Formats: sequence, structure tokens, C-alpha cells
Amino acid sequence: MPKAASVRVPASSANLGPGFDVLALALDLHL
Repeated sequence: MPKAASVRVPASSANLGPGFDVLALALDLHL
């Protein structure tokens, strides 16, 4: 699941705000 989210983040690079939030969340879950 985390990988799918990571792939989706770059696709929506335009939305840096929410994108970063999702990335931080994914990283937290991974850790």
C-alpha cells in the first residue's frame, strides 16, 4: 500500500501541500 501512495505523490506533484502530508504519513507508517 505505501508504495502505491508513494507513486501517487509524484503524479500529483502540483499539490505539494497535500502531497507532502501524504508522504509524511506514509513515512510514519513505514517507520
